[in-house]
Amino acid sequence: MSTSNGECTSPRIFAPTSLVFDDSQLCFNKNHFGRPDFNVQRFMNLARRRAGLKQIQQDLRLYLKSVQHSMIELINDDYADFVHLSSNLVSLQSAIDKIDNDINTIWTEFENSTNTAVRTAERVESFCLELSENRSSQIEIRHRISFLSALQRLANLINNIPNSVSTLWLEKVSSCLVDISSYKEKLIEQSRESKILNKARNMNAKCDRSRTRVYQADDPLNPTYQSRQRFEVAGLSIEEETPRGSILHSINIRRGVLGCVVL
Repeated sequence: MSTSNGECTSPRIFAPTSLVFDDSQLCFNKNHFGRPDFNVQRFMNLARRRAGLKQIQQDLRLYLKSVQHSMIELINDDYADFVHLSSNLVSLQSAIDKIDNDINTIWTEFENSTNTAVRTAERVESFCLELSENRSSQIEIRHRISFLSALQRLANLINNIPNSVSTLWLEKVSSCLVDISSYKEKLIEQSRESKILNKARNMNAKCDRSRTRVYQADDPLNPTYQSRQRFEVAGLSIEEETPRGSILHSINIRRGVLGCVVL
């Protein structure tokens, strides 16, 4: 609160009063009222020794005004402290509300950032799974390409059979079949390549290796052992006979069933 002169004053519940009081002019001792053994009869007896009843009445009224004035000053001082405390409490409540709002704002921002981080992590995980699936698909496609490439090379060899089948040509055919067999475990079931391989395996003829005992026409008592090897390769049946002690090869090629080379 401020006056018209701009001076700040403490708030008061009662209007201040000006009272000049000298307790030495009283006809009694005011300290008697504060004694625990205060007695009215005794107080009056002591006061009448110093003044009459009218003077005692006037002094008591004067003392009453002094007590009322002191009470008003005390209430005003307590009220000023109360007003100051109330103002401080209001300011404190405002500070508490501000802190509460800041905490809520920070927590909301933290939740938003956490949700963003979670969504980012989920996207990264999804991309990783997609990348893993793509890698698996690439490996599968690579196996299919290798399988089909081996089939293509085998088909080219069969379509271009030389007049004289050499060991090199058989090795090439064998290499193609080895490549095909190496990828058969990596093919996915129900795939086109797997069906082709299963069909080839079901149509494969048995390859055998036999040794027969024959006699030479010029010397029937001197038998020699002749080795016969039969190969069945993709529609061809190849029989190879090698007499012991001879470097000649008799190769018979005829149409047969789909099979594999046995070396």
